[in-house]
Amino acid sequence: MEQQKITLFTAEHWNKKECSCSTALRCYTSFGALRHFRINIKEKDMSDTIVICPSCGAKNRIPAEKQHLTPKCGRCGVPLARSSQGGEVIELGDHNFQQVLGSTTLPVLVDFYSPTCGPCKMLAPVIADLARQYAGRALICKMDTSRHQMTPAQFRIRGVPTLIFFKNGQVMDQVVGAVPASELETRLNNLL
Repeated sequence: MEQQKITLFTAEHWNKKECSCSTALRCYTSFGALRHFRINIKEKDMSDTIVICPSCGAKNRIPAEKQHLTPKCGRCGVPLARSSQGGEVIELGDHNFQQVLGSTTLPVLVDFYSPTCGPCKMLAPVIADLARQYAGRALICKMDTSRHQMTPAQFRIRGVPTLIFFKNGQVMDQVVGAVPASELETRLNNLL
């Protein structure tokens, strides 16, 4: 739930007949006095997905940390197409790592990477292809180790790219370095 911060300005500002404040998001007149409210709304995560319900046409926002679940339409309750079935790589962070791993029975592949790493950049299209290929059968995730350090430290990750395979929340396999797609497919097939 988003929090709103409302800042009330001085009575002198309220008594103006017109608002000239460029930072105002909402101004209105009530009983002849100008009421000026500045509302700061927490910025929405750019990785949230908007899915239109095929039944009623309502727009449904699916937060990035819940895209691996099966969402329902907020208006009519019809199950929506899962974003992970579209073959997208799920971006993980320290804040949602355990939540994602604990809420699925599918095998999970997590790519621990750094955006400045050459081999990680070479492996990125392979990871995206795996997400499309294993859509609905496995979750393919990635975690930026330069922004999120707690989870990689928990798994003692010293070098990137490191790929860890999970099943039922437990580590099943681990690969360090850029490996061919066929090697990753073999390891994923062993977990299915």
